[in-house]
Amino acid sequence: DHTTYEAFDGYWRGRPKIDRLFIRYFGNTDAELQALKAKEIDLAWGVPLSNIPELKDLSSQGIGTLVQPGTGQERYAFNMDHSQAPLFADRELRHALSLAVDRSTIVDKLLFGLTIVGRGDWDNTPWENTSIKADPYDPTQARSILDGLGWTPGPDGIRQKNGQRLAFDHTTTSGSQLRENVQLLVQQNFKDIGVDMTIKNQPTGQLFGSYASGGVWARGAYQVGGWTTGVNLPDPDLSSRYLCKEIASDANPAGAQSYRYCNPDVDALFAEQATELDPAKRTAIFAQIQQLVHDDYHQIFLYDSTAAWGVLSRVKNFEPTVRAPFGGFHWRAEAWDVA
Repeated sequence: DHTTYEAFDGYWRGRPKIDRLFIRYFGNTDAELQALKAKEIDLAWGVPLSNIPELKDLSSQGIGTLVQPGTGQERYAFNMDHSQAPLFADRELRHALSLAVDRSTIVDKLLFGLTIVGRGDWDNTPWENTSIKADPYDPTQARSILDGLGWTPGPDGIRQKNGQRLAFDHTTTSGSQLRENVQLLVQQNFKDIGVDMTIKNQPTGQLFGSYASGGVWARGAYQVGGWTTGVNLPDPDLSSRYLCKEIASDANPAGAQSYRYCNPDVDALFAEQATELDPAKRTAIFAQIQQLVHDDYHQIFLYDSTAAWGVLSRVKNFEPTVRAPFGGFHWRAEAWDVA
C-alpha cells in the first residue's frame, strides 16, 4: 500500500532536501482527494481535470494545483482498411469530417481550458513540428467539400450518395464520462453538416485485446475509434504504429498498428530516421513524417492529454515535467522541499 524512499547521501546531484519520500497508494481518486483536502498528503498525482476547479477553490486553505499538457493525445482514428470501412477511402471526406469537429469547445467547456487542441503524435516534445496547426472548426467548408463530393442532404437531413447514407459507428472505451461527453458533442457537430455518427462503445479489455483474443483495435473491427496515445518513451520512433508491415493479420498477429494505415512515403521516412545520428537532421525527418500524417487526415486529433496534481502550498520546488516531458511525477524529487 506504499513505497518509502530514504534520502541517499551519495546521490550524484547532492543529497535530497527531504529525508523521506512516502508514496501512498489509494484505491480510487476520491480517497486520494479527500486525503489531500485533509492535508494528510502533500501531493496528489493523476487528478482528473473535472476535479481541478474544485481544488482551485481551496487555494485559501493552502491547496494548489498544477496542470500541464502531456505527450499523449486523444484522437478519433478512421479505420483505413477500406474493406472494413470503405467510406473512409476518400481523403477529402476525412478532411471534411476533421473540419466539422469543434475542438476548441471540447477543450474550453469539457476540459475547463486546462489543455490545448491536439496537432499530432509528437505534441509537447522536442520533435514536434510546430508549423502544423490544428484544423479550424469550419462547418461551412466541411459542407462545401461534401457537396463537391456529391453527398447531398436526404429527407432526414443526413447526406446520401448513390443510395448510401453518410453514416458510421464510433467506438471508444465505455464508462468514461469525459469520452462520452466528447462523443455527444462531436456527434452533434457531424449532424450539423449532415453526417450520422452512431455511438457503440465497448469495454477496455475488449477494445485493447490482442489479435489472437479478438481485440477490436487489433482486428480492425471498427469504423472510427477513439483512444489516447503518444510519445511515451524518450525516443520519438513511433514506427510500430505507422508502418505498413505492422498491420495485424492472420499472417502477422503481433502487428502493433491499430489504424490499418499504409503510406510508403511514411515508411521510407521512418527507415531513414532510424539510421540518422544527427539530432537536428533526425528531428527534420520527423517533421516530414508529421506533415504527411497530418495531410492524410486519417486521424482527428482532439486534445493533448494532461498531467494534473493537487499540491499543498508548503511544498517547494515541485516541477515534475517543466524541463523533461518524460520525467513523470517524480522528476527531480531530490530538489523537492517543504516549508
